[in-house]
Amino acid sequence: MEYGIDGLKDQSRKPHNIKNVKVTEELEKLVLELRLNNRFGPMRIRFRLKRKYGVSLGTKTIYNILKIHKLNVLSVKLNSVGKKYPSYYLIGVFYRSLKSAVFIISFFFNQRLYMF
Repeated sequence: MEYGIDGLKDQSRKPHNIKNVKVTEELEKLVLELRLNNRFGPMRIRFRLKRKYGVSLGTKTIYNILKIHKLNVLSVKLNSVGKKYPSYYLIGVFYRSLKSAVFIISFFFNQRLYMF
């Protein structure tokens, strides 16, 4: 009963403390440099920034920086065709071809092979 009847009223929902940590252009350049030169993802970029430069940024912040510059999805260039595809697309193609190969082997040799 510290506040009495006034304690039952709605309280303000705004946060008590706000950290105003801004990403500088230098940090942005470091993130983009690590992405383009080494093809690192947000977690590895975060690790490198912390270890080499002593800068602590969240993985979501790094991802947002990459997304602004449209570098959030790495593309893979196929040499035979010359087209660029996202890396997750190639994994799906590989999985589907592997699955069909398992089906063909199991069909011709009358053995059950399971694909997860």
